[in-house]
Amino acid sequence: MPWHLQPTRLTARLFSASRSFEQRDPPDVIAQVDLTADGAAYIHATMSRADGATPPGVWRELIRKLRDFGVTSVSWDHKGKTGGGDTGRAWQDTVAVER
Repeated sequence: MPWHLQPTRLTARLFSASRSFEQRDPPDVIAQVDLTADGAAYIHATMSRADGATPPGVWRELIRKLRDFGVTSVSWDHKGKTGGGDTGRAWQDTVAVER
């Protein structure tokens, strides 16, 4: 009987140019991403060393990485506001994500 393994949670960590996971440096940004079988992802439990001043482009890059991972739609909530959408939009840097 062969096993089939399906990842359902990712821990996303962003490191600045001078830091790395391999060196066990603390990340600049971290987030939990829950995955479902239908290609959806929910981003939550975010932390930023920039005290909430993380540039929106950082989050757009995470969404692009998730799209490359097979995610087709994302959702999140931040400070009581919800957001999300289709990862095919790729959220170019000229498109505002925050509402």
